[in-house]
Amino acid sequence: MKNGEARWYIDAWAVLDGRLFASRRPPESIESENTVFLSVPDLEPVPIGRISTGLRATRSGFQEGFRDEDGNEIAFETLSQIREIARRVYLGGGLGPGPPGAPVVPGVPGRGAPPDTHPGGAYYDEAIEREQLNAEWFHPDPDGKQTVIDQLQELDGEQLEKIDRLVRLFAEASILEWDPVLQRREPGDVRTCLAWCSCLQRIGLIRRNWGATLRFAVEHDAPEVARALNHPPLVRRMAFDDHLWNVSNYSVGDLLVRTPLPLRRSWLPKLSRMSEKRILPLVLEDYYDDNPRLPELAPAVLTTLLTSSSQYWGALPGEERMVQSAIRWLARELPSVGLPEAATRAVNRFIDARIA
Repeated sequence: MKNGEARWYIDAWAVLDGRLFASRRPPESIESENTVFLSVPDLEPVPIGRISTGLRATRSGFQEGFRDEDGNEIAFETLSQIREIARRVYLGGGLGPGPPGAPVVPGVPGRGAPPDTHPGGAYYDEAIEREQLNAEWFHPDPDGKQTVIDQLQELDGEQLEKIDRLVRLFAEASILEWDPVLQRREPGDVRTCLAWCSCLQRIGLIRRNWGATLRFAVEHDAPEVARALNHPPLVRRMAFDDHLWNVSNYSVGDLLVRTPLPLRRSWLPKLSRMSEKRILPLVLEDYYDDNPRLPELAPAVLTTLLTSSSQYWGALPGEERMVQSAIRWLARELPSVGLPEAATRAVNRFIDARIA
């Protein structure tokens, strides 16, 4: 079929690199009205002279085209949809094993481990039930008038207070989740755990006091974390040179990949990294349809605070609280451009494969 209506099609795509060539043309045709190149980080379309430039890229690591389960080219109505799928899949490439050179993390507990091997997840679940924080914030609107982004931007003061508390509880849970990981005695685990704690201290989610964090670990039966926190030379270096440890030795992105996820009983057992709960809402457009309760916002808000702010938690009178700032960022980054049904299915299969 070469005489169909002209739409946008992907000609060549380096999926994990976030680069692609796309043309407006009939399906299965090389006669294009317009051909562009897009690349992260901005994914701004750059016009190129000929479609042959994109087709030639398939000789250099780009996949040829983008097709559905039946082998048909997937058509896009707008270039914005092309940009959106490139963004989602590029971000989704950060799931699973992680970027090149990243270690396999965590070792204990691994994917699919029983829920009782996740002390952080158990702590978070118990706190949610004890403090009655499991309210729904998102109510899917069948008419589409109130989207997830609309409702996220309209959270009221009481809901924001609960999210504030949930983020703090989730930060504490993440410390406890290190305990089974540290049992493996792998080189570097202690330093990574301390770097994570230092980041949480830096933004005020836990007290900027190593003694207080040590007491918390002891009180909640996390002996391996307590042993790490009782390592005077490392803790002293963290305390007096936290810029070195937070930025130079470990970027926050590295820490999110290396830090174990406090896995709740209701979450997919195959999830294991903190970074995964940051990425999933940004790439799955129905993520909060399936996860509409307030505790589901805590991982995204916590990781946003860590990656986007160097200030302490809280605000002066009249200033926006950091949790509000993080939620505004999240609302901007959630999927807002709808994709063709076949493209959505392909993205979902890709995400499932990355975290399998």
